[in-house]
Amino acid sequence: MFEWVILCFVCLVFVSIVIDTLRLGISPMPSSLAVTSVVVKQLPVEVGQCCLEAGCGWGTLLFAMAKQHPDVRFVGVEASIFPYLFCVLRKMFTRTENVELCWQDVFTYPFGRVDVLVCYLFPAGMDTLKEKCEDELKQGAYVVSHTFRVPTWEPVDVVRLHDLYNTPVYTYQWGVLSGSGDTSSLVGEKNS
Repeated sequence: MFEWVILCFVCLVFVSIVIDTLRLGISPMPSSLAVTSVVVKQLPVEVGQCCLEAGCGWGTLLFAMAKQHPDVRFVGVEASIFPYLFCVLRKMFTRTENVELCWQDVFTYPFGRVDVLVCYLFPAGMDTLKEKCEDELKQGAYVVSHTFRVPTWEPVDVVRLHDLYNTPVYTYQWGVLSGSGDTSSLVGEKNS
């Protein structure tokens, strides 16, 4: 009997993730350890600020950022129920006091108080995110995105990892022009 309960639960999780993937246009995909390390190191946050991870998935990046920056408030927004519940359990077991979780579509979450927005979305999601940022982000707020660019925005910094895909991590500052285009580096370190 116990095996059937486990099997039903696993099937429920699988079906839920498939449905959410079809509904949202992307599956919850964790950031790699290499990307997580770079984002945590280059995160432009200060004590007391609010950092939002748009689509926090299983919490890989969210909890790493929160651990490294305990005096910053982190908000993880996730629309898929099981990754969200996993993050809730993770928060309980790790007692991460500076993390707040929201089960919500990131495109309905208000960006007005966000100082830094971190994301790992997909091209169509980046188009929608760009519009929402332009409508709601405060002047000077940062956007850190890995793998996918914010369309038409010029990054103030680009770090490229030494991985299979030469993964880029883009940093933008809303309302601030970066000047001379791509400042990318192949060394995996923050450009100055």
